[in-house]
Amino acid sequence: MPEFWAGTDAGKAAHHCTVIDMDGTKVLSRRVPNNEPELLELIGDVLALAEDSPVTWAVDLNVGGGALLIALLTSHGQRLLYIPGRTVHHASRGYRGDGKTDAKDAYVIADQARMRRDLQPLQECDEIAVDLKILTARRYDLAADRTHAAAVAAAQAQHSAVAGESTAAAVVNTLARSVLALDEELAAIDAQIAARFRQHRDTEVTSACPAWALCWAPNSSLAPAVTWTPSAARADSPALPVSRDSSRISGNMRRPHRYHRRLLRVFYLSAQIAVRFCPTSKTFYDRKRVEGKSHKQAILALAGRCLDVLWALIRDQRQWTAQPSPAQPSPGQPSPPHRA
Repeated sequence: MPEFWAGTDAGKAAHHCTVIDMDGTKVLSRRVPNNEPELLELIGDVLALAEDSPVTWAVDLNVGGGALLIALLTSHGQRLLYIPGRTVHHASRGYRGDGKTDAKDAYVIADQARMRRDLQPLQECDEIAVDLKILTARRYDLAADRTHAAAVAAAQAQHSAVAGESTAAAVVNTLARSVLALDEELAAIDAQIAARFRQHRDTEVTSACPAWALCWAPNSSLAPAVTWTPSAARADSPALPVSRDSSRISGNMRRPHRYHRRLLRVFYLSAQIAVRFCPTSKTFYDRKRVEGKSHKQAILALAGRCLDVLWALIRDQRQWTAQPSPAQPSPGQPSPPHRA
């Protein structure tokens, strides 16, 4: 049975879709506006062209301009892959021609989806996760505005009588009122985030450990590792370094270029908090420091462990329980006998 691959170079106002067959031959190339009727017509035409053959869709945007197309494809039960724009950019160098067009990028996306087996599938977004993403993004903006207003107010404050004192006092008064208003709005949106998060199916699992839940609970459902497998989850996390070995150079570990910045923030901060309040995490951190790791390396190692633990808890749908660490024998004492 023939199979088809549809690559879409997504944009804000319009997309370009190219469909190829098993031999890489182009069978359809079309530019469509980014609105529902035209996108539904494109999906219908591609499915009619394939008849009963399977179609694999691929897109280079998973948010923003590609959100409507992704929603329509997932609602129609289509298999959809995500190819980052960075991957498309580097892959384009291996194709004929130096020019860059939407049609060429769409063909590269389709051809890469045809050849590669390591691309991430896109799934329909959870409504609660989308709401939390909007609320947390708004909270980041409010926190930045409050920091800016407080910094300007501190800079305008003065204790000596100089020219313009009355004007400066009025500015400081206005900024102080704006800081208070931002504090009230931050408290309100925190309450919204907490209430919405409590409706998520994994609330009890991700809130089991107070030290971790303090940081990752409102953000864990936003993680890009939607498949929740160890390899897929850690592939998007900077907690797992990659090797940069060559010739006689070995053990050269570096942070990967492709990772999710929000995952870095969530698990890095949660690891720092867990070191302070979780004895098990503190034991793991101390062991890494004894091994010669720096503070940052030990925190990243703990962040990777936290990611694995969270995935296991969600997979098994059970809550985290602290296990006491086995007592370490003193240098002069023999180790306890091993029991089979």
